[in-house]
Amino acid sequence: MEMPYLIKKNGSFYAHESAGYTARPELAELYTKQYAQSHADAHNEVQAVAVNEVFGNADQLIEYIERMQAMVDALKADNPTGE
Repeated sequence: MEMPYLIKKNGSFYAHESAGYTARPELAELYTKQYAQSHADAHNEVQAVAVNEVFGNADQLIEYIERMQAMVDALKADNPTGE
């Protein structure tokens, strides 16, 4: 699998679907290396950053994924309020 890239500007990452910025890389949009690098080359103060440069290993994302899955499970439940 090709390493995904994030686009970073002034310390923040382009958010999902390029809808603003986020300080949280796990909420950033994923790009191909080619796209991210060409975008960075065309814009000042923009960097193409490989995911493995932001996260040391997959374990750093496991807790985040588990929390997100708990939210998804609760919203899909017949009684999402828990009452």
